Amino acid sequence: MYVLVPVCCFCEKVRDDNGTEVGQGPWMSLRAYRAKYHLLSGEMWFTHTCCADCMKNYENLFAAKRAADSPKLSM
Repeated sequence: MYVLVPVCCFCEKVRDDNGTEVGQGPWMSLRAYRAKYHLLSGEMWFTHTCCADCMKNYENLFAAKRAADSPKLSM
């Protein structure tokens, strides 16, 4: 049996969509996920995504970078 596990490409937490609408499950450490479902490493396939916390952090970082890189208009 193989399980497709969404993993955040920044913090490496995984999303547990079991029993929830796809994409709405809680985020947890890989270790906790494996223990919860008694999975071995070879039983999991990973798909990359971004958790809400990392998305918020990186949106703020990218917004600040865009603001710093944008040309300044002088009057």
